[in-house]
Amino acid sequence: MSSRIGDLDSKIVRIGTTVDALISWKEHLESTEQLEPSPEIPKLIERLEALETQLGTLDQKFTETRAKLAEISGLIHKEPI
Repeated sequence: MSSRIGDLDSKIVRIGTTVDALISWKEHLESTEQLEPSPEIPKLIERLEALETQLGTLDQKFTETRAKLAEISGLIHKEPI
């Protein structure tokens, strides 16, 4: 059970890192668009924002699942009364 929790922790960290990278890339594109307008940049920004939303939802689901697994693990390892 703890290995599953560890796996979820690892995925949560990777999702967070990916979201941070997407935000940085989006900010870069927004600043680039001000210097060199391009019809593709708004489309890329829109896609990055959609990915950011999807990853945020996935992160939330992983976090909820991790909490449930930790709760179950705690119940399994509880001393019998």
